[in-house]
Amino acid sequence: MSIRFLFALAVLPAFLLGLYIYKKDRTEKEPPGLLFALAGMGALATVCAMIAELVFNGLENIIFDLDFTADDSDVSWLSPITAVIYYFIQAFLIVAPAEEGFKWLFTRIITAKNRNFDSLFDGVVYCVFTSLGFAAVENVGYVFRFGPTVALTRAITSVPGHMFFGVIMGYFYSRWHIRQQAGVIEKRCAELNYIEPPAENSFNTRGPLIKSLLAPILVHGAYDFFLFVSAYAEAYGTNAGRIWSVLLLILFYIILIGMYIYCFLLIRKESAMDTFSGRLALGQVINKYPHLIEKLPGETVNYLNGVTPQPVYTQTRTMPQPPYVQPQANPYNQPQTPPYPPQQANPYNRPQTPPYPPQQTNPYNRPQTPPYPPQQANPYNRPQTPAYSPRQTMQASAPEAPQSPAETETAPEGTR
Repeated sequence: MSIRFLFALAVLPAFLLGLYIYKKDRTEKEPPGLLFALAGMGALATVCAMIAELVFNGLENIIFDLDFTADDSDVSWLSPITAVIYYFIQAFLIVAPAEEGFKWLFTRIITAKNRNFDSLFDGVVYCVFTSLGFAAVENVGYVFRFGPTVALTRAITSVPGHMFFGVIMGYFYSRWHIRQQAGVIEKRCAELNYIEPPAENSFNTRGPLIKSLLAPILVHGAYDFFLFVSAYAEAYGTNAGRIWSVLLLILFYIILIGMYIYCFLLIRKESAMDTFSGRLALGQVINKYPHLIEKLPGETVNYLNGVTPQPVYTQTRTMPQPPYVQPQANPYNQPQTPPYPPQQANPYNRPQTPPYPPQQTNPYNRPQTPPYPPQQANPYNRPQTPAYSPRQTMQASAPEAPQSPAETETAPEGTR
């Protein structure tokens, strides 16, 4: 088979489980970059755990008079009681602490002070993605070594098992984060003289933090212990060993089915209860100091009741606001005037004048004069003179020429 097919077969279960957990995050989806970083740190935890297991397994082999690099075939020669003790130490004190310890450590390094860690379900998301990164790399090694048959078996056992360890770790990890926020709120209230100065670590943040590490170690150790002892009983070679191997294997699958039921119900419950961790932390402070509800500002009380989505004393995040719809756009903030009717549009805000009648248009605003009658049109506005009579001619109106004295004296009297 091709390398790509084997690689996809090994990584696909972890990818599908990670997608399921991502969709269950209801309050606020985590950034993809952060989730990929957690998966990468889980892959790094695989390498660190392998080195630690090699070292401590070698020391254990020396204690039980075995070679430093002894394998399962060498351990099969031990007596049953000695073998049970050997595998108990290996499962609960070496393998489980190494794998869960590095996953827990790298998750804390990335997310303990991350601003995106702000809701109840985030702790489960972070721990599961680190565990799935670990499981994917581990599964690739097994599939390339033993073939696709192992991939199908581990797709329903080991890969979901690592996710279940991450769910248990994340459950207590979220409780630690909420208590830590409650301690911050308590100190802030003491600074404002709302309450008396509290004692150091009054909300006991160490308890959930320790449980977030020990609980997955115990479950992981039990998971590995039954597998190790079952394999040893089958390799022991007797009928009693085969019977014990079958019984232990049945017990292992009963535990695995119980983990399926419990963890998926826990995921469903935590997803349904998902809310901002700041609100839960503030609620713990109010439960401890009931009189504080009378002194807190109104917006804080509203936040506690779920009215506003913003945390008060924790790191706040800007929530998206709906766009403001402006009925009359005014980008340059000019003074608003009443809208003009369609028949008298005035886009440049000029002074309004009465409209001119159609018969007397005056576009240049000149002084108005009475209209001329049609028979006396005067388009150039010249001075008016009395009209001439039709019977008069230009000669009648011309002046008479003067006569000389000679003509006056010599002319006969009859001719004048």
